[in-house]
Amino acid sequence: MNEKLTKRLESAVFEFGLSQNICSPEEIQKHWERCTAEGKREISDISPLKVVSFLTGLGTILKEDSKGKSYVTTVNVGLSEALLVTLIDGNELLFAACAHEGMIYQNIASKAIACLEERIDRATN
Repeated sequence: MNEKLTKRLESAVFEFGLSQNICSPEEIQKHWERCTAEGKREISDISPLKVVSFLTGLGTILKEDSKGKSYVTTVNVGLSEALLVTLIDGNELLFAACAHEGMIYQNIASKAIACLEERIDRATN
């Protein structure tokens, strides 16, 4: 996973994981590989406004940095939620998710990534 993305996801887990009842920092640290999923897309005309449009409807945007380069969002995945971090890095959109839910940790994080990728595909095609 990209180092900037990893740090931002860890920070988001500590800041929002418990308050959003998505994941505990201790659990995520212990089971990082099972609890997280990541992805990236190259988008030629990427802008903060376009990223916000991708994220709108997935859940709640909890935090947006002052330069419009990173976002922390909750993503509704069925009855569960995942914490999604999105970064703009040049022409690439990097994203990672984490979640905990019994024995299907990876499944919820992966589904959150799939939801975002589907929205990106619909918007860019």
